[in-house]
Amino acid sequence: MIKLMPKIVIFPVGKIAMYAFNAMPYVRNYKEKKLNTILIVPYGKVLSKYKYDIANESLLNIVLRSLQQNNIKYFRSTIVEFFIAFLYKIKVINIKKKKNQKKIDCESDGYYSNLEFISMMPQYANDVKALNPKKPFCSLLDNEIEKGKNIFLKNSIDTTKKFVAFHVRDDAFHPEQDLDYRNGSISNMIPALNTIEENGFLSFRMGKIQEEINLDDYPENVVDYANSFHSDFMDAYLISQCEFFIGSTSGLFAIPFLFNKPQLSINMIPLHDTGLGVNDIYIPKMLWSINEKRLLSFSEMLEIPRSDLLNGEFYRNNNIEPIENTSDEIENGVQEMIKSLKGSIYYDDEYTHFSNKLKNYFPECSFGFYSDAKISPYFLKKYSELI
Repeated sequence: MIKLMPKIVIFPVGKIAMYAFNAMPYVRNYKEKKLNTILIVPYGKVLSKYKYDIANESLLNIVLRSLQQNNIKYFRSTIVEFFIAFLYKIKVINIKKKKNQKKIDCESDGYYSNLEFISMMPQYANDVKALNPKKPFCSLLDNEIEKGKNIFLKNSIDTTKKFVAFHVRDDAFHPEQDLDYRNGSISNMIPALNTIEENGFLSFRMGKIQEEINLDDYPENVVDYANSFHSDFMDAYLISQCEFFIGSTSGLFAIPFLFNKPQLSINMIPLHDTGLGVNDIYIPKMLWSINEKRLLSFSEMLEIPRSDLLNGEFYRNNNIEPIENTSDEIENGVQEMIKSLKGSIYYDDEYTHFSNKLKNYFPECSFGFYSDAKISPYFLKKYSELI
């Protein structure tokens, strides 16, 4: 009888990356393995990791609409949320969270592999099959697309022009989190933004909390959306309607997967977390050994446990400096992405040799072990002696 009881899975609505990296693999597992689970979608931070409110209400509603279309059972009840939180607080029940999860690969049944009756929805960002569906997991309705165009018009933006959306995490975003190793300089994007303009695209700078910039220093095609008409809805609109997305190691990096949008991933760190989309191109951050005055090789970077590289203290304690992508690396990455969209990008034998060699360095269960994303050909050639 106990085995027949459904398990409760809590949707972690407080982190925007989990709208894709958790929800999409859950749907695949639910449908293919016929999971006997009940999904609870919290209204706020009572059950959402006990810390965060809903990250993006508009996007969450779009994801919930997709769950309904996939016949995924879920319910929302404030009373149930408080009741579960109360039972957890008095230690009647335990809720399995990320820090309690054992190392499991993307095919392991993490929804049943624990004894707890309730668990947070596991994250399987290495579930490449789930993250690359044949058709978009989410899509906007016609009236939502029209709403986005009207917001463009109100802000004097040409609705007939194609556009690229980009996000560079900077020092303004939660400095208390000690994650500055993920940050980048938007000024390094300027040559790439010029290339985007030359190809007839607008560029929208995204991010909920971003440093102010002087638009006089940037091409005319750049819209500082982050510091002008930012909204939850327009985050979803821009990513769903862009030609491609330029992201880095931050939550927005996950959202293009919901809409099947190609992505150029820059300043990716750690190297274990490469691009994941079949049409993606990625450029990692290299690591500089301050003591040895040299760059670490790709194999050396991948020998460091991923969990260590997610801790800002690790870099300080080991005198390792993450090296931000340079302007030429990002510009060439953009050129490669545009060629990829046109179907004119060419990967020669030298690229195939070094990319296959790099692929063999990735430890099993790292994202790169499963990913079909391509490392930037320019970047790979530039650092080929370190492979």
